Amino acid sequence: MGQIDFLIYLAGVSLSSFAFFILYVLILKHLTFFKINRIYLLSALLFSFAIPCIKIDTDHRVIDVHNDPEIYHQIEHLSTLSSQPFIGNDQTSLSLAGIIIYIYIFITAALFCKGVHGLFQIVKHTKKKAVEVRGLKVIYKHSGFVNCSFFNYVFINPASFNVEEIKMLLQHEHVHAKQWHSADKIFLLFCKTILWFNPLIYWYDTALEQAHEFEADAITSKTEDPESYARLLIRMGSDKKSHILTHHFGKHPVKARILMLFAARSKAVSATVYLLAIPVFIGLILVFSVKLAAAYPSSGPVFTLILDAGHGGSDEGAAAGDITEKELSLGLVKQIQSLAEAKGISVISTRNDDSNLSLKNRGLARGDIMLSVHYNTSDNRNKSGIEILSGISANSSRRSVIKNLSLALYQQLSLLDGIATENLSREVTGSYLLDKSVSPAIMLELGYLSNTNDRQFITSPAHQNELSEAIVNSVLAYREAQIQHK
Repeated sequence: MGQIDFLIYLAGVSLSSFAFFILYVLILKHLTFFKINRIYLLSALLFSFAIPCIKIDTDHRVIDVHNDPEIYHQIEHLSTLSSQPFIGNDQTSLSLAGIIIYIYIFITAALFCKGVHGLFQIVKHTKKKAVEVRGLKVIYKHSGFVNCSFFNYVFINPASFNVEEIKMLLQHEHVHAKQWHSADKIFLLFCKTILWFNPLIYWYDTALEQAHEFEADAITSKTEDPESYARLLIRMGSDKKSHILTHHFGKHPVKARILMLFAARSKAVSATVYLLAIPVFIGLILVFSVKLAAAYPSSGPVFTLILDAGHGGSDEGAAAGDITEKELSLGLVKQIQSLAEAKGISVISTRNDDSNLSLKNRGLARGDIMLSVHYNTSDNRNKSGIEILSGISANSSRRSVIKNLSLALYQQLSLLDGIATENLSREVTGSYLLDKSVSPAIMLELGYLSNTNDRQFITSPAHQNELSEAIVNSVLAYREAQIQHK
């Protein structure tokens, strides 16, 4: 996942959580099914993190390319390129994305450290002498966070209560401990650390803690006098000092808790409204996760891409330790083929296994374009980057195809973060495949195995996926530019 992809993912999480929360605020929070509300809020956050990760490719080929802004923009750009060499490399958006990521990581790390420190603060206090009451470990203290609980640890200031009030407080905190509400607090702390930039996550935190208190109040009032319990809530509501990970007895608007304490319970049939979460979930899947596969109409001509995985068999190609060019190129070609076919491109692969074909046999494959995938090496370990290589052809039509395809490849590959791309294509002589192949061919040298930075990029599964997507998007952009030209 690249930098921009990660930012898009965070935006997807935020928008998903917003959709679920709207349903909660408008309908669900007014019901007295406090435990179900708790489960809903937790599930909403979990689904919000998961939904943007789900990718569903469809095979519909009736999509108008003009409805895909990303591809259409690439097509427009390629169609208006002049005949002069393209020497610019606008990295402004990439640099901005990088700056945003670094700021995000810094703040996230700071919040994580703060959360861990707060957790250790509580753990330190749990080491103090405790009195066990109905499975609760009661610790008496007179300052700091008091009259609150963390899992089955309850911190009480004995000067604040009489015996009867302590009994009610312990009953209340017993509910928190039994229902594992503190685990929810830790989960929300994690969510706030990841989504600190989104105000909505703090509303989730408030809503979940409110559901905790409503549930504990409702259960406690079944065994204690509701009016006496309400008076205790009013008295303790003025005590504002608490810890971020504890359940404080007097926290949250006391008025809302008392109103809910005496409110009529929702009828069982009302629980059916939680089914409204299903269309919300399905809608989010459709909005964020379904990726329309084809980028050209089904009525258009079939476009065939030839993919050649360099070397094979006894010819390992470049190597670095146990990493060989033949294995890397074959693995990447399979990824490219899978993505390309999902987007409606017909693919012919010159080799699908560890076999070594002659250059002549590789060049016989007939299609619209050929991409030969390779990796580089050099005695100079400082040499790095992706190179786009082409042959020298006397055929003007073939030269035009290679030029336009090279531009499309450069446009996409130069956006990759973590590896450089040499400007445009470089013409080479003496390459049989580039000069003699039936189809117009380009050779992609996708980095140097001899360079530490390139090698780390090349062997990273995440970056391999980025490379595959960039190459397929290049082919799509080239294809549509050709259609527009015709």
